[in-house]
Amino acid sequence: MCKNMKKEILSIILFIFTNSASACSCVNSSVDKLYSMATTIFSAYIIQAELKSGSGGLYNASDTHVEGEYQITRVFKGNPNKNGSVLIADLQSGNCSVGLTIGMEYIFFLDNNSGTSYCRGTRKLGFNPKKDSILFDNLKSLKINEK
Repeated sequence: MCKNMKKEILSIILFIFTNSASACSCVNSSVDKLYSMATTIFSAYIIQAELKSGSGGLYNASDTHVEGEYQITRVFKGNPNKNGSVLIADLQSGNCSVGLTIGMEYIFFLDNNSGTSYCRGTRKLGFNPKKDSILFDNLKSLKINEK
């Protein structure tokens, strides 16, 4: 294959992959900053999840979002209901949403409207127990220092 043809093929491949991928883009924030921005922080298991559309979404009435019912395991900030629900934007390419899986444990960093995203600190737990433990220790120390 001639050199020019290889360049053209490579250019086409790069064009396809760079245009079809749209990853979540948010600034990595420290635990301190995530803690200060959230009104409520807790870990919980998702016990039910339902896709809702046009029923008063997170940011406007036409948003599609997932409402996840949870059962709390630990509270780090605020006074959440022991059994309540969270709102997360429908998982789409590039929107920084966190897909909710029934039976999985999550750490939730919520604002006043019970909405959250990956950029606000919410994520699944259990994939890296050492990292989870460090996060929990940091959150506990922030909670103690807040009093």
